[in-house]
Amino acid sequence: MPLREVTCPHCFREVFVNTDALCPACRGNVNERSAEHENLTLVEFVDGEALPPVCVVCGKVAHEYVLVGEKNETRELDGVGVFARIMATLGGLMVFRIGPEPKVKEYRISVKLPVCMSHRESRTLKPTYVDYDSYRITIPANREFIRQWKKA
Repeated sequence: MPLREVTCPHCFREVFVNTDALCPACRGNVNERSAEHENLTLVEFVDGEALPPVCVVCGKVAHEYVLVGEKNETRELDGVGVFARIMATLGGLMVFRIGPEPKVKEYRISVKLPVCMSHRESRTLKPTYVDYDSYRITIPANREFIRQWKKA
């Protein structure tokens, strides 16, 4: 079965599909286009960026903002915990929780996106990619929104 790489018109992810044309991420048919998603394209937003009052989904005037983002947590052991585990392993002892809790690094990235009343709960407002190093979120946006944004 030959695989081909496409951008899914439903979830906007780059995926490989078989001859059945089903997206492995959202299970939608990549050959079926919807009128709702026709004018959307992927855009990178920076955390804290000023955006025009135009709905990201449909391109009409927006009076509300929705906070869209993602949270990443990584856990690390501190030096005391690592040393205690190494010593216990060398001594053949069972390891019990010794020392302080592992520290947690948390990265929170969010963007306030303008939306109209009908798109406050839209499924297209989910990030397709998050770059934690440069605080950028990639989200599908309407071409009219992009035009207004670039004009400002």
